Parts: sequence; C-alpha cells; structure tokens
Amino acid sequence: MTIAFILLTVEPRSQDKVMKKLSEILEITEFFTVFGEWDVIAKAQVKDVQELTNLVAEKIRKIKSIKLTSTLIVAE
Repeated sequence: MTIAFILLTVEPRSQDKVMKKLSEILEITEFFTVFGEWDVIAKAQVKDVQELTNLVAEKIRKIKSIKLTSTLIVAE
C-alpha cells in the first residue's frame, strides 16, 4: 500500500468544485482546504507508485480548475 499527500493549487474561488470532484475519486481518502502556498491537500491510498502515477495524471490533473500539483509519497 502506498500513501501520498497531493498538494493542489486551484483557480480562485474553485476549492468547493475541486473538493466535490475529489470526493468522487475512490483512491482519495481525505481532503482539506488549507491556507498558504497550496489551496487543497488530498490524501491518497493506492496499491503502488504506478497506480499513484495514474491517479495523479489521469484523474486529478484532469480536473479543470487545478493549476498545479505536488505529490509527497509517505516513507515506509
């Protein structure tokens, strides 16, 4: 099992739309609006790094209001 935190910068005033889309992704277990350089942080649980790559590239980055992502993989 691979756990990662995905930091997101989103278009102004679009956090609610992004969080609704994140709630529809099964691999995302938690997500929060945060203050600072990033707007949203999401926690993901996947089988392996390849599945994480697919999650970020094929599901998360395709959400239109997301401008930038950074993925932090939890050390085992």
